[in-house]
Amino acid sequence: NQSCRHCHVGAGPNRTECMSWPVMERLIALSERFPAARVDLTGGSPEMNPHFRRLVQALRAQGSAVQVRTNLTVLTTEGMTGLPVLHRSPDPCTLVMDHIDGKRLTRIRREPTPKRPVVEKLHRLITAMHARGVAHLDLRRRDNILVDSHGDVHLIDFATAHVSRPNSLRRRFLFPRFRSIDRSAFLKWKRLLTPEDLTEREERKLRRHRMLRAVWLYNRRSLGPSDRARLEEEQRQKKLARRQKKLDRRMKKSRPSS
Repeated sequence: NQSCRHCHVGAGPNRTECMSWPVMERLIALSERFPAARVDLTGGSPEMNPHFRRLVQALRAQGSAVQVRTNLTVLTTEGMTGLPVLHRSPDPCTLVMDHIDGKRLTRIRREPTPKRPVVEKLHRLITAMHARGVAHLDLRRRDNILVDSHGDVHLIDFATAHVSRPNSLRRRFLFPRFRSIDRSAFLKWKRLLTPEDLTEREERKLRRHRMLRAVWLYNRRSLGPSDRARLEEEQRQKKLARRQKKLDRRMKKSRPSS
């Protein structure tokens, strides 16, 4: 679908060569006889071959990892709308990226909509992620949790995520600690969206995690000036709130009983 000067095979829209299905069948049989770690499909634009889907599906059915070299513009060509779904079939050579149109949890907080369903969906999503041996480790950032127009919750940006295999030493010793980081982040958002649902035990967990974060100086050093100012203001407001609670308790104790 394109003609480039640097193309070493001289591919372009004016070329008429096309690999036939019998030739592809021979390639499939050859791949089955001599298994390869990866089958590399290139062109031209291999997706435009009418038998492309059958070839990829047959190779993957044998257990081969398929790599397709594409210029991506072919995905906008008429009749090619199903290709992104096909390319998203997982294998070691596939990088899955998707666009999610959603709102941050901080925006959801300001909207007059029920917050409890969002919190429940977030909890189920994090639990399902942990069941697969994945810890996100950066869910405290407001940009990494989005809510779409249907109310579904999405987790994004797994750049710092930890993945451990079942029955491995990492799953046994490291993963529980990483999982607790995600759970404390969930409690942060639960306190922000539905503070009335937070239990005393969850409050204690949040306080304990805040103490651990306070001695981890790396967090403070990585903050910019605006973030540090915001953090200092939040801490000042929390101190004022704690003082007000103490005063309220003292006033309640000093009142004579009727």
